Amino acid sequence: MSIFSDYTSFINDALVKLVSFVTIIIIGFVIGRFFGKLCYKILNELEIDSILTKRLNATVDIERIAGKSVQYVIYLVSLIYALNKIGVPLDIFYYLFLVVFFVFIVFLILETKDYLYNLFIGTFFINKKFLKLGQKIKIKDIEGVIVKITATEIKIITPDNDTFFVPNAVLKKSSLFKKVNNKEIKEYPT
Repeated sequence: MSIFSDYTSFINDALVKLVSFVTIIIIGFVIGRFFGKLCYKILNELEIDSILTKRLNATVDIERIAGKSVQYVIYLVSLIYALNKIGVPLDIFYYLFLVVFFVFIVFLILETKDYLYNLFIGTFFINKKFLKLGQKIKIKDIEGVIVKITATEIKIITPDNDTFFVPNAVLKKSSLFKKVNNKEIKEYPT
């Protein structure tokens, strides 16, 4: 009789843990989805993307990124809580979090270094008024007219109606020729 009661209590404990695990996961996904959409809607109402797009002269999608980030953080917290409820120790999550955080930071640095450099150089060009709309320029083999200047790149249209987007870092690293009265004048953006 003792073996049977031990077996049934083990099964009951396992079923209770399984049901609580699944319930916590489902509730976490529902709450995460709700707060992710709520965050997106709030930022969308505040028009964060359009404000940043105007300020940076570059397309940004902060509303969606922030909404998804909130959603996935809540998913992760509910998963950790559910796994803790079934007996997985929290020490594992601390080490796992440190590894994921380190990988995320390395990825973020590698992913944004070119963008930040272009942004820095573009801000320098815009503040110094080095480039102007309608200006005729020649960069390496590209010769044309500047039709758009953003914080990260310039848009050039050639006489053949070809469009080139030149990152600001390329402008910084190469010599630039400005056309004045059909004469090429060599300038350096540094």
